Amino acid sequence: MKCTSCGTELQENARFCGTCGTKVEAIPAPAPEAAPVPEPTPSFIPPVEPVAAPVEPVAPPVELIAPPVAPVVPAAPVAAPAPVATAAPVYTQPAAPVYPQQMPVQPQQPVDDRRTRVMSTGGYMAALFLMSIPVVGFILQIVWAAGAARNLNRRHLARGYLFLSLIIFAVTVILAVLFAAVFSTGISNLIRYFDGMY
Repeated sequence: MKCTSCGTELQENARFCGTCGTKVEAIPAPAPEAAPVPEPTPSFIPPVEPVAAPVEPVAPPVELIAPPVAPVVPAAPVAAPAPVATAAPVYTQPAAPVYPQQMPVQPQQPVDDRRTRVMSTGGYMAALFLMSIPVVGFILQIVWAAGAARNLNRRHLARGYLFLSLIIFAVTVILAVLFAAVFSTGISNLIRYFDGMY
């Protein structure tokens, strides 16, 4: 069932429209159709007159008091958020690329030829001969290895020769101690052997 004013779908037992408040008129139920009349039968059966169906009385509509409808208050419009001010991007000029030909030329330092000069074969032989002298050579090795030699090759040679001399000296001392211990044990055993014989 629909409202005749606004067309809203209503319930079957509604008396007023919930949307517009219009009173809904009761629509009488349609009368049932009359029963079909049977066709006349042969002449020996008397025709039967149709009987009208009883009509149900329609109750008058009951007036109901419509509940008060609260007025619809429109919602207050929501204000749009204020735009946030953003700083405009600042454009900076990119730095110009520096090419190798534009780089400033650094003045070259004078090269000390005596410091980096490669020693000759005669220079190596003379340095090895001087460092092989028993006492003077050891002192010369220490002096040159400490940095007194201006030439880097002679300084590195003196350091290597000094380390080699120290290793040889340590190995010699260890072997001498071991030999002395073994020799003294052997001598003492030999003396005991000869004492036992006589």
